[in-house]
Amino acid sequence: MRNLLKFALLGTLLLTFAYGAYKPPNKSDCKGVTVGKVFTCLYRAGDYMAKTFFLDIKKASSLLEFSKSCIAMQNCLEALRCGQGTEHLAMYERMRGQCVTMHFYSTDFFSCLTKLENSKPKPECYEKWDTKLVNEDLTEVSPDKLCKKMFGTDNCMKKVVKETCGDKDWQLLLQHFNEDTPGLKHCDFSNV
Repeated sequence: MRNLLKFALLGTLLLTFAYGAYKPPNKSDCKGVTVGKVFTCLYRAGDYMAKTFFLDIKKASSLLEFSKSCIAMQNCLEALRCGQGTEHLAMYERMRGQCVTMHFYSTDFFSCLTKLENSKPKPECYEKWDTKLVNEDLTEVSPDKLCKKMFGTDNCMKKVVKETCGDKDWQLLLQHFNEDTPGLKHCDFSNV
């Protein structure tokens, strides 16, 4: 799960840069973009990559530091995107979704995540749980597939979370993916 999470985060950043390739900005839209902001964002990208590499999902401090770096990186990309129109907005929203999810994992859901990580043996559903937004070839996961896999095969994470952490944590996870994650607003989780 840890390597899949790192791959997903790195893939999201790479796709964001790829889709957000530089276009000459429309000066009326970009009053705040400066060379300084560009270099600051490059620094933030390095920090984001380092935090991705050293991310330890078993430590709340590591998750929290990563989520702060993720939000800072996302804010930089948002500032640099000016003048590029709305065609890349979906990619920025995906990155925002990853940031929101990492913050959720590091705060509200951390105690449950710890219980799942420390389970002996780890539930097979949890081991295979895949919330990546990109495939291994760095192509985006289709929206329908994303909705279907968010809670594991046949929504098996519902049972695992309820048994390991309780109904309250299950409701938190369901609410997070149902209401708080921008990239999943189109999903209908009413049958989960």
